[in-house]
Amino acid sequence: MEMHRANALYSAVKSLIHAIRTEDQDAQQDVAHRMIQIAKPCTIRRWSESQLPNGKALVQIPEENAHLVDLEWNEDEQAQVKTLVERYTLWGASGAWRVYTWRLACFSLVLGDTKDQDDVSGQWYNEWPLDTWVDSLIFRSLSGTFLQMVVNESSEYPEPDKDEASNEALLHKPERLKSTLPRALPPQKVVLFCPLPGQVHHLKWWLTKFLVDNLDILYMFAEMGNDERTEMPLKFQNSPNPSVFVTTPQVGGTGLNLTAADHAVMTQKFWALNEQQQAFAQVVRLGQNRVPHT
Repeated sequence: MEMHRANALYSAVKSLIHAIRTEDQDAQQDVAHRMIQIAKPCTIRRWSESQLPNGKALVQIPEENAHLVDLEWNEDEQAQVKTLVERYTLWGASGAWRVYTWRLACFSLVLGDTKDQDDVSGQWYNEWPLDTWVDSLIFRSLSGTFLQMVVNESSEYPEPDKDEASNEALLHKPERLKSTLPRALPPQKVVLFCPLPGQVHHLKWWLTKFLVDNLDILYMFAEMGNDERTEMPLKFQNSPNPSVFVTTPQVGGTGLNLTAADHAVMTQKFWALNEQQQAFAQVVRLGQNRVPHT
């Protein structure tokens, strides 16, 4: 680690100044590469990518398990979606509005006959009347298997490093082996990222209506005040029960430490895949000691 300390950087800066004064371009190039290597652990986007000179990870973060879940409409739903698109096309709705409505249709196919295109602000239905509400792709996937697993199973820790454990045993340092012993498994926790603010409202309503007895349900969206937006992640972190935290990538996808969660779910692929990866990185980062699933 000495090569990454302040003294190493100070020495490189002095060398660079000398190379500039002597107009030694080769030396300038060499020192520039040296400075990049010195600063790399401090400038990388994700700590899990940083390496020591021997190639080992600078910081041990459990490996991310990425899952791609393909959802399919049944024939009746495909017919309803076609009708939906035709209706909005007939009304002369913009392409952006049609896409927005299609995204909402993935949550419920009964969208009503509103022609209010100002609704794009995200303040859509806060709840659905149960006599007209029809669950669709995402709800079916969440309730069918995923949330049942979250409620009924514990989170998992990665397998201990066998080489490291055997080396410690040879050195007769049993106190260092505590990390390889069985640990009490905490409940599973999930962050659900929805691209649209209206989906956050609706998903929160659905969870509260049907799963409130089995899950602690928290949520965060842009309209919340600063106090609430500070409080919600703390409640999620401190909850002793299986929990779900619903938010958007814009609100919860940057700046938050969500390592209390061992699952991060993007309910629909976000337009900017970089922002989607940033949202996942709130779970796969320093402080995460369980196997993270995205």
